[in-house]
Amino acid sequence: MRTKKEGNNLNNFNNQEGDQPVIHSTRKMNFEMEMTQKSLGGLQFDFSNNPLTEIEKCTGIIIKQEPAFFELVSGCERNIVYHIIGESSQGNKYLFRCEENTSCLMRWLCPTGLRKLDMNLLHVVAPENPSSIKKFGNSLKPFACPCFCLCRPEIFLTLDESGQKIGSVKEPFSCGDTVFEIYDDKNEIKYLIKAKCCQCGLLFSNSICGKSGEAVFNIIDPKSKEEIGSISKKNPLISSELERENYKITFPLQSTVNDKLLLTAIGLMIDYQYFEIDPSKF
Repeated sequence: MRTKKEGNNLNNFNNQEGDQPVIHSTRKMNFEMEMTQKSLGGLQFDFSNNPLTEIEKCTGIIIKQEPAFFELVSGCERNIVYHIIGESSQGNKYLFRCEENTSCLMRWLCPTGLRKLDMNLLHVVAPENPSSIKKFGNSLKPFACPCFCLCRPEIFLTLDESGQKIGSVKEPFSCGDTVFEIYDDKNEIKYLIKAKCCQCGLLFSNSICGKSGEAVFNIIDPKSKEEIGSISKKNPLISSELERENYKITFPLQSTVNDKLLLTAIGLMIDYQYFEIDPSKF
């Protein structure tokens, strides 16, 4: 289901021929994309289509963190990269790339749960030509040091160079269960996301117990209180650079393009807030 505004967003995307490309190292990107494709079981990559048009057809997505080979070799924490894979009745298809844009100083000094998260949404037009990568959106979580009800984390999602806001994600204070709220561009609540606090995959994510478990976040209709979708995280029992975190999001049946992008953003936020924690920075 597409609204008039979302239709305009698709047209704007197609007309962004003059956008500034995001420059990457050709050799480094080709290597990482090749390794990512291997980690995804040989998924076929089709980069020619508009990712907004493609995600509209999807019933769900898989969020896959890119293998950090250069981080493993150098020992230096790098910006996180995620790949978004669409699921539909026609099979799985590569949609777009999300790349963190955080300063080196911020990554070194500030825990991931607190620091600013600036994530670019990138359309990979031709992987063999990194200058063809175009930014079509941005997910921004400002720096926040939460204290009970104060200074709660929030993500703002915008499209194209105009900075048009399509919605936001908030994490209100909650005793026990983890709760997120998704708001549309009119600041009206669309979905609630809830996860039981007693899940091993959530409580002990960095231990062997947590890595063998699964964390499930239910997507709930705020009016009917019914479960209409889910976000699940599967931790590999044996961690390796080809077995990074996987997230599977099942979209609600009537979700729009903007809804699906917001649910993608909350998947990134969940990983950042709860599963990218480095205890040495506390």
